[in-house]
Amino acid sequence: MSRIFRFILLISLATGLSANALYPQESNTGDIDRLLNKLATTTDSIEVADLCIEIYRFYKFNQLTDNPNEVTFLLRALSIYEQAEDWDNAAYVYNSIAGMNYNRGLMGEAKRYWEKAIELYQKSGNQARLGVMYNNISLVYQDSTEIARSLRKAYLEKAVGIYLPLGDSSHLSSAYLNLGSLYRDDDRFDSAQVYYQKALSLARALDRKNTIQATLLHIGIMRRAQDRLSEAIANVEASIAYNAIRDTDPNAMRAYQELAELYEVTGDYKKAHVNFKRFSQAQNDLFEITKNRQLIELENRFNIEKKEREIALLKEREAIQSQRIEAEQKVKNYLGILVMVTVIGLIATGVLYQKSRKRSAEIDRQKVELEKLNATKDRFFGIIAHDLRNPVISFQGISRLIDSYLKKGKTEKIGELSDKIQHSVNNLNQLLDNLLNWASSQTSTLPYQPEPLPVGQVISEAISLFSDTAHAKQIQISLNVEEGTLIYADRNGVSTIFRNLVNNALKFTPEGGRIEISAELDKDNVKIVTTDNGVGIEKSKISSLFQLSNDKSTQGTSGERGTGLGLVLCQEFAKANKGLIWVESELSKGTSFYVRMPLFNE
Repeated sequence: MSRIFRFILLISLATGLSANALYPQESNTGDIDRLLNKLATTTDSIEVADLCIEIYRFYKFNQLTDNPNEVTFLLRALSIYEQAEDWDNAAYVYNSIAGMNYNRGLMGEAKRYWEKAIELYQKSGNQARLGVMYNNISLVYQDSTEIARSLRKAYLEKAVGIYLPLGDSSHLSSAYLNLGSLYRDDDRFDSAQVYYQKALSLARALDRKNTIQATLLHIGIMRRAQDRLSEAIANVEASIAYNAIRDTDPNAMRAYQELAELYEVTGDYKKAHVNFKRFSQAQNDLFEITKNRQLIELENRFNIEKKEREIALLKEREAIQSQRIEAEQKVKNYLGILVMVTVIGLIATGVLYQKSRKRSAEIDRQKVELEKLNATKDRFFGIIAHDLRNPVISFQGISRLIDSYLKKGKTEKIGELSDKIQHSVNNLNQLLDNLLNWASSQTSTLPYQPEPLPVGQVISEAISLFSDTAHAKQIQISLNVEEGTLIYADRNGVSTIFRNLVNNALKFTPEGGRIEISAELDKDNVKIVTTDNGVGIEKSKISSLFQLSNDKSTQGTSGERGTGLGLVLCQEFAKANKGLIWVESELSKGTSFYVRMPLFNE
C-alpha cells in the first residue's frame, strides 16, 4: 500500500498542487474588461502600475496555473515603481515573480528574485515584510545537503529575529513550525519538539486552525520516525480534527495518507482502508477541481484575447471614420478656391481614400484571422473534452481495482498496478504539457532563451522518459550523436520537440521494432534524424501533419491515442529556435523526421 500512496502523491504534484509560505495578497476580481479598458486610456504612470498589479491579481486569484500574461504586467509595473523609487511596491513585484518561479520548480530564479526583494525591503526599512522574505527564501533550500540545511536554518532564524521584537506571533508560529521540520529531518528530535511546541502554543493562542493542523501533523510524522506509533496516530488524528478547510487541503491529504500507512504498519487494515479511501477520494476531487479550473482559465484567456482584438478593431474603425470625415470637410472648404487648389484637394482626397481602402482590407483580414482563431479554439476544447477524459477514467478504474483487492484481501495485487498508474500519469502529464505549450504558442509567448545545448544529452533525457514504453513493446532505441556536438537553442523547446518525436516513433512502431536517432553537421547547423521501421504515413496525410485538424490523430500499433498537438508544437518550437522540421515516410516501411537546429560556434 505504501508504494501506491507514493504514486498517488506523484499524481497530486503533477496536477499543480503546492503548499508554500508565501504571504497572501488581497484578490481584485473586478471586471477584467473594465481594467483593460482603463489601462488603455490612463496616462498617469503610477496609476498604470497599480492597474497592472490589479490585473495580475485578477489572473492570480481566478485560475490555478500561471498565465503567461502575468509576468508581462508585473514587469511593466516593476519598471514604473523602480523609476519612482517606490521600493515597497517594487519589492512586492519581485516577491510575486519569485513565487511564480518557485511554483514552477525554478529554484535558482526564485532565489534571485527573493534576494532582490530582501534588498529593497532593507532599503525601505520595512521590517515586517523583510521577515516574510527571509521565511520565503528558506523554501528554496529543500535538498538534504549540509550547506542547504545551514542556509535554510540561517534564514529562518533571521525571520524569527525580526518577528520576536515586532510581536508578530502569526508569522512567528510559521517560522517555528519550519524550524521544527528542519530539525526533524536532521533526526534532532528533541530540538524539533521544542520548536513544534512553540509553534503549537502561539497558534492555539491565536486560534490559527491551519497552523495547529499542520504542526500536529508534523509531530505525528516525527513520532513515526521515532517508531512511537501510538503517539504518531494520536497526533495525526488530532490534526485531522483541526481540518478547517476541506479534504483536498494538502495537510489534510497528507494526514489521511500518514494514517493509512500507520494503521497498515500496526496491522489495523480496516482503518488503513478507510483512511486510504478518504485520501483517494480527496485526490480525485482535487483532480476534478484542477481540471475544471484549467478549462475555465483557458476559455477565459481566449475570451480576453477576443475582447482585446475587438477593441483594436473598433479603434481602427473609429480612426477610419475620423479620416473620412476630415477628408469630406477638406473638400467642402476647398470648393471656393481656384481650380488648381481644387485639383490638389481632389488628389489628396484620392490618396486618403486609397489609404482608407487599405485599412478596410486590413480590418477584413483581421476579421478572418479572428474567425480562424475561434474555429481553432473550438477544436482545442474538443481535444480537451475528449482526450483529457481518458486518463481520468483510467484513474477511476484503478481506484475501483484497489478497492476490490482490499476488500478481497488480495493486497499483493495492488503493487502490480503501479506500472498502470505510472503510465496514466505519464500520458496525462504529456497531454497537459502539450496543451499548455500550444496555448502559449497561440498567444505568441513561446519561451526562447537560447543557450549552448549538448544535443546528445537532451535527446537521451527524452528517451529515458519513455524507457518503460520501449521495454514494454520490446523496441530497441539507438542514439548515434558525436560527443561534444552543441546546438544554440532554448532547452525547453528542444526537449518538447524530441519528447514528441520519440513518443510518436514508439507509438507507430510495432513490437520488436527499432528506432535510430543520429546527428550530423550541415554547414552552420546540426541535422538530427529520428527514424523508425514502423507503419509509415500515407502521402495524402503528410501535408497536414503539422496542422491542427479534426481528422489527423491516428491510433498507434498498440491502440495508443493522440491529440494531434505534438507535431504542431514541434513545428512551432523549431521555428521559434530558428530551425526547421520535415518528414519523409514510406507506407509499411517506416518514417524519418528531420530537425535542423543552429550549430553553436564559440
